[in-house]
Amino acid sequence: FPSHDTIGGGVFWMGQSQFYMLAGNGIQVVQCPIWDVIFQDLDTDNVDKIRVAPNSQFNEITWYYPTKSNGGEINAYVKYNISLNQWDFGTLSRTAWINQSVFGPPIGTTPSGLIYQHETSPDADGQPMNSSFQTGYFALSEGDMMSYIDQFWPDAKWGTYNGVNNANIQLTFYVANYPGDTPAVYGPYTVTQATQYIVPRFRGRLVSIKIA
Repeated sequence: FPSHDTIGGGVFWMGQSQFYMLAGNGIQVVQCPIWDVIFQDLDTDNVDKIRVAPNSQFNEITWYYPTKSNGGEINAYVKYNISLNQWDFGTLSRTAWINQSVFGPPIGTTPSGLIYQHETSPDADGQPMNSSFQTGYFALSEGDMMSYIDQFWPDAKWGTYNGVNNANIQLTFYVANYPGDTPAVYGPYTVTQATQYIVPRFRGRLVSIKIA
């Protein structure tokens, strides 16, 4: 296998065109809704460089893989949460990995030889991480009707459990009438726990929201 490991009682591995698992009922293909993002850029001439990275604390398994767009070197990852059956992907290079052990949380190595211990703080190498995610487009009645958004009421957790609730969230809305359109951008709007609502006022068939 190009790269495989065991987590949650199953053996998982990344092939050249699918993800697989071996459990009590044999080998199964693990359905991946972001297949095109991964396998259309995977450099199949360098699959020996793929590194698997289990994270038992969160029931996650990650593959760091080489891409055609990066000249066959590792610069991307795909992650699968086996408990939630959810996937995510991004850009990060790790060429070696050890799951949590007597040394603590997982340890990973960069191509330049730096060693990082993961899951130790909300920062990255001492700097706050600027994280974000964006939804796909959503529509009303299969797109036959336009959405008109007058107010947006934020409902979020603004800090850690029993911690200070002083987080800032930035909301950006992308609005289009047809899938091929360049979307109009509204925002970013900064909201906090004290924000009752914001008034973006836009209309469109397709709306996507980015939260940062």
